[in-house]
Amino acid sequence: GKLVASSQAAHALSSNARVLPSLSQHADPLLSQTVRTLGADIQRGTRQISSAFEDPQAGRMLVSATPVRALHGIDWWVVVSLPDDTLMANVRRNAYRTAALALAACVVAVVIGALVLNRLAADMSRLTQAAEQLSLDAAPEPIKLTSVQGGELGRMASAFNRMATRLTASNNTVREQNVALARTVSDLEQQIVARDSADTRLRRIADALQEGLIVLDHDWHITFANARSERYFPRKAHELLGTDVRNIYPGLERSEFGQAMQEALRTNHAVTAEAPALTLPGVWIELRLFPTPFGVAAFLADVTAQ
Repeated sequence: GKLVASSQAAHALSSNARVLPSLSQHADPLLSQTVRTLGADIQRGTRQISSAFEDPQAGRMLVSATPVRALHGIDWWVVVSLPDDTLMANVRRNAYRTAALALAACVVAVVIGALVLNRLAADMSRLTQAAEQLSLDAAPEPIKLTSVQGGELGRMASAFNRMATRLTASNNTVREQNVALARTVSDLEQQIVARDSADTRLRRIADALQEGLIVLDHDWHITFANARSERYFPRKAHELLGTDVRNIYPGLERSEFGQAMQEALRTNHAVTAEAPALTLPGVWIELRLFPTPFGVAAFLADVTAQ
């Protein structure tokens, strides 16, 4: 309990003193309360002590004591007592400073994030507009992004630009082909009109003949028949088209007409024959066959009177 030295009182041992003064000889409320707080723990020989007490003037005091017995065998204690406000002020100040720095870092991060998101949103808007233009068959301008070109978004923009270029070239090619196709269709329509007109004239001329006219291909199928030919067949002229004449007249190949047809196809020369009509009793028909590159043209004439 002897006082060696203190920051709160004069040096405990004068130059001519032989005995260390007790704490009561240098009565200081703060020192007295500190020693009383730690007295019992010091007597028990605790290795290190931490405690606290309330001082009327200084408020809450934090106390810590550490023995120094290892130094030259002495039995001293070093005691430190500080106001809680003084000790915690720096802690609070550091805490406030840390919180302020964290808040500032968060604000900076939010601002940077907002800027980055704004740029990404602008780039995505450009991509969307370009896609909409492309869907409307319009050629979009090449996309130039504000974000990092080497990122995934930049790679997607580059791929989109290449796709738009290819599609634009393909569209131009298709347009050119469509123009050429339209010209071809127009020419074909004109040819069809001309052919229909020619077929109509040919049909009128053939229908005006006093003889029946049928055209057969090499397989004996009727490909043309005029109005007069209906007299010699049990069907209308338009019903004869595409019909195998042998199905209309079974046994036709063995008749005089069939033999004449075979001769015309074999010799590729005109053949004339006269024979009774197959379905008209008492009627004689003159059959004149003229080979063509597509088959045979057959003229049928009633020669009963002759």
